[in-house]
Amino acid sequence: AAAGLPALAAAATLADAALPRFFPGQTLGPGQTASTTIRHPAQLQAGLSYDSRRNTLSVEYAQTRYRSFDRLPVTFTQANGATSPEVPVGLSRTLLEDYEDSHAVRVGGEHRLRSGLAARAGFHYAQSPAPDQTVTPLLPDMDRYNFSAGVGIPLLRGRYVLDASYLRVETEGRRGRSGERPAALTPAQTVSTLNNGFYELSANVFSVGLRARF
Repeated sequence: AAAGLPALAAAATLADAALPRFFPGQTLGPGQTASTTIRHPAQLQAGLSYDSRRNTLSVEYAQTRYRSFDRLPVTFTQANGATSPEVPVGLSRTLLEDYEDSHAVRVGGEHRLRSGLAARAGFHYAQSPAPDQTVTPLLPDMDRYNFSAGVGIPLLRGRYVLDASYLRVETEGRRGRSGERPAALTPAQTVSTLNNGFYELSANVFSVGLRARF
C-alpha cells in the first residue's frame, strides 16, 4: 500500500487543480458542452446450422472492423460557447485508441427429448480489439471465453415454454494503464512501462423467459 501513496497523492493534486474549473464563470460553468464523433465499425458474419428431429447444431463466425476506431476526438466548449483551445492549455483533446479488427466464434447445440424438454449448451470466444496500450479503467477490454447452458421446459401441454439459462464469462486478465497515454512514446517509454495495473473480468449471468404458443 505504501508504494501506491505517491500515485494517490499525485492524483489528488490533479483533482485539486481541476476544481477551480467548476467555479462560476470558469470553463466548466453553465452552458459548457462536450461532443465527439465515433465511426462505427463494419461487421461481417457467417454461420451454419444443422437441424434434425431431436438435435440442432449451429456454428457462427463474426469479424468486426474495429480498426476504424483509431482516434476519439473530445471537444469541449467554454461557458460562453467558445471552443476551448487544445491541450495542455484547454480541455479538448484527441484520445489515441488504435483498435484492431476483432474476431469471434460461437458454437451452440440443443437436444430435444420426447417429452418436449430441451437441453442447450454453447461456447463463445471473443477476441479483444483493444491493443495493449489502450487497456484503461474506461474499458479494460480483454479476450473473453463464454460458456453457457440452458433448458427449455414445456408447460400446460406445450402451450408455454419456460426458458432458463446460465452464462459464465471467463478471462485470463490483462495488464493496462491507469493514466492518460501520451501522444507519442519516447525512446525510454514502452507499453510495459505505461501499463502499471492489472485488470480482471468475470461474470455470472442468469436469465429466465416465458414463451407462449398460440
